[in-house]
Amino acid sequence: MYCRSRESACPEHSRRDSSYSWFVEDIALVLFFVVMGQEDPAAFTNKFLSGFLPGYFSEYDLEGKWFQVIPLFMKRRELDLYAVIHRSFDVDNLDDPWCNWYLDGRKERLEKELPYLDFDFDHLDLQKFSSK
Repeated sequence: MYCRSRESACPEHSRRDSSYSWFVEDIALVLFFVVMGQEDPAAFTNKFLSGFLPGYFSEYDLEGKWFQVIPLFMKRRELDLYAVIHRSFDVDNLDDPWCNWYLDGRKERLEKELPYLDFDFDHLDLQKFSSK
């Protein structure tokens, strides 16, 4: 685990997002946002991780078993964002285009327990990304 904190120069919402969490959540959160809106999220993920993981592994060691929980962290972020939008906006009268886009079909996806990203992390060859 690590402590993710923000410096006082960061906006207030960033400091509110400070938390203790697992290193693998770093990867899950980056993936959550970079795959958003991609035409083929799984193909994009494969390409993205090919560039991202060598740099990540140059700083942190992470056992392969941790990649199996990335979908759980991504689902948690999906639920959190869904809840924040419902808490912070009048969703019956939304005028924010991004929120409208994000919520479109989201309730049904959550109810059906569909994965946020359909990607097989179990078969990801992490050896090719490791610098050690």
